Amino acid sequence: MIWVKLNIKQFKMRSEDRKLTPRDISRKSKKLEKSLRQLEGLNKGTKKYHRKMFKAEKTLDQLQTGKSGIRPNKPAFNMSSYKLPHMKNPIKQVVGSAGDKVLIDNDSITAVDAWKDFKSSYTNRKFRGNDERLGPITPKQNLAEYNREKNEFYYDTNAKKLKLIPTDDAEIQDQRFLDTLDSFQLPPKN
Repeated sequence: MIWVKLNIKQFKMRSEDRKLTPRDISRKSKKLEKSLRQLEGLNKGTKKYHRKMFKAEKTLDQLQTGKSGIRPNKPAFNMSSYKLPHMKNPIKQVVGSAGDKVLIDNDSITAVDAWKDFKSSYTNRKFRGNDERLGPITPKQNLAEYNREKNEFYYDTNAKKLKLIPTDDAEIQDQRFLDTLDSFQLPPKN
């Protein structure tokens, strides 16, 4: 085995912190007071609270050391009680029927169940509108009615149930709202 010594010049990743001027100290003191006032009305577990708290700690540290910059010992946002929206639901990795890996989260699983329940509420009916007085209904008629009405609903991940898609006064669905939905929140194609 041959070892080759490389002549690599090491350099600092950041420059030295500069000393704060009296004007900087005055400005940062006002900034600290403002950050502390803003913290008073915020909930402790939120990302905004952490951001403002970090800002206040950083400013206080700068005032105490008399130098600009961020000390490397400041922790990143790592509060166990706070989760970003994409982290709220645990994601399961399963192997699909074709052998490929498929990611599934709890919302999509409960959405599939909700859509199945919705469909069965139509297909299991024996009478029109589930009312004996309206007469019997065939499975084919049930399925046709389900296919007509399913496009009026979406799965709400917060309420964990199907809801009507918002419409305007002319009963036209809100396209901007539909664009914000994930595919599993919309009715299945079949």
